[in-house]
Amino acid sequence: MSWTHRAPLRLACCAAALLVGINLPGHAADYPERPIRLIVPNPPGGPSDLMVRSLAAPLEKILGKPLIIDNQAGAAGTIGATTVARAAPDGYTLFLGNNGPISISPLLQKLPYDPATAFEPVTLLANTPMLLYSSASVPAQDIASFIRYAETVPKGINIGVVGGTTYLMTELFLRASKVNAVKVSYKGGGPVTTALLADELQAMITIPSALLNGYVKSGKLRALGVSTPNPSDLAPGVPPISRAVPGVVGEVWFGVLAPAGTPAAITGKLQAAFARAIAQIPASSFQEAGLTPVASDGKTLGNLMAAETRQWAQLIREANIKFD
Repeated sequence: MSWTHRAPLRLACCAAALLVGINLPGHAADYPERPIRLIVPNPPGGPSDLMVRSLAAPLEKILGKPLIIDNQAGAAGTIGATTVARAAPDGYTLFLGNNGPISISPLLQKLPYDPATAFEPVTLLANTPMLLYSSASVPAQDIASFIRYAETVPKGINIGVVGGTTYLMTELFLRASKVNAVKVSYKGGGPVTTALLADELQAMITIPSALLNGYVKSGKLRALGVSTPNPSDLAPGVPPISRAVPGVVGEVWFGVLAPAGTPAAITGKLQAAFARAIAQIPASSFQEAGLTPVASDGKTLGNLMAAETRQWAQLIREANIKFD
């Protein structure tokens, strides 16, 4: 076939290719053209839910389109994560990721997504430390004296645990400190706190809250150590656990993820928009929810996800941890 005969065919193919490009979902030049849905894997009213709702108004002004909060709770956040992993990579379906469905659950069960390949990290939004709390009856004022006290309890102390990141941090602390303890499982933060106040437990590791801060101020509980490598503004005066027990470091984080394949121009535009929105919200609003605002690029979030997965995978393997 000569060039003369091929030309109409080639021109048709080029035209078709251009049309496909123009109609690609989430075309970066015009993005966003409609509301953006953010899947939150928690019920309404929790700290992370309140955080993203506070960001919705400034984001709408920045992007020109509403941010629709879609709460899809259940299965430790993996229901919402699955929804986003299967969504079109057009920037209109995002996920409020955190340690549970991204770094921990995939290590403990077979899921319909692989976090390393199913998502494009967009930005961190916030993080929060975990604290070791003890009941007021425990004669300890810091981590070192708590460990010495635990050594005097013949059958081991009772320490409350709840599934997820706080469970793994508890296991990490116990193994690193060699504290002999009986782990008592609870279904939520309310029941485990009640048990600690009633002296049914001697300790628990969990994230800070206004309620727990109140108990510490009134002397009903003690905050002995924080899981971040440096002191946290969310726990004034509380030293890092790692100063007494090296290696006991971790945090609960929240960040935005998009489906894999979302164009970099779109994730970059989203990252910049979230950073601007975070800057417009008083830090005190985050702190009241027990969170510290943290804006980042997607690479930083991706590196955190990978590092955390390695850390928890090693602990789960060494401790032979299995969740029902």
